Amino acid sequence: GGVGKTTLARKVYTSSRIKEHFEILAWVTVSQTFKGIDLLKDILKQVVEDRDEPTSIDQMNEYEVRKKMSDLLLQKRYLVALDDVWEANTWKQMNKTVQAFPDVYNGSRILLTTRKNNVSNHIKMRTIVHALQGLDEEQSWKLFSSKALPSYRRYATSDLDDFEQVGKKIAKKCEGLPFAFKVLG
Repeated sequence: GGVGKTTLARKVYTSSRIKEHFEILAWVTVSQTFKGIDLLKDILKQVVEDRDEPTSIDQMNEYEVRKKMSDLLLQKRYLVALDDVWEANTWKQMNKTVQAFPDVYNGSRILLTTRKNNVSNHIKMRTIVHALQGLDEEQSWKLFSSKALPSYRRYATSDLDDFEQVGKKIAKKCEGLPFAFKVLG
């Protein structure tokens, strides 16, 4: 956690090129405790164009939700982001009986973030894994110092050498995780 998976995914998801390429966009956060049907309903509410329909989606059973989602996604190029997936069987839970995310070979994509390597192995679509690495020591120090002591405050700091000495120790303990630098900075 904290390496920047969600940050990177959100940056891709909100880019103008993505919005131009995909006709349907949906984002859900999965987390450790979830119900597949609740995630599908959340996605379907983002996918439907009729603004009166979200209330009726809550009344649908699992089969109806999966069927409606499949029918809608089959017609268009979609990007669905599944953020923070913890369980390898998440995909299976979301695609029971009717495949909710049809692989129509039209450029549609599932964007998934996870901290567990084996999760992506269970996706039944063409998969490309982009493993994020922590920052190296130089990048860590640069990010931490920019958060802890922005340039406009450096001139007012009398003990810059002490700050740097302690800051580099802190940066090293963060093990290259950008989120840790942001919080500690």
